Amino acid sequence: MYYQNETIVLARTGQTDATVQAADKAIAADPNRPIPYYLKGQALVSKATMDPKTQKIVAPPGCEEAYQKYLQLDPNGQFAPEAKQILASLNQTQATSYKKH
Repeated sequence: MYYQNETIVLARTGQTDATVQAADKAIAADPNRPIPYYLKGQALVSKATMDPKTQKIVAPPGCEEAYQKYLQLDPNGQFAPEAKQILASLNQTQATSYKKH
């Protein structure tokens, strides 16, 4: 819980690298909490770049996986629509259904 709260505070203050590090700690402490995955994805997507050849958005490593895991853990959660939209904007294939573990 502490690491999740730290992740939330860092995300709100715009500290992307620190947010990713705190999210990783929160995930290691409890891999079944969805919020740290979402916040990690949010921090990483802010570092996305544009591929000049394909004109497609390129997400940094771990970004898509974080959003996918968030959706797997909380498919109807508060941030699910945004996570799905971001994955779609990255031109990634999405699972059509998510099962909660």
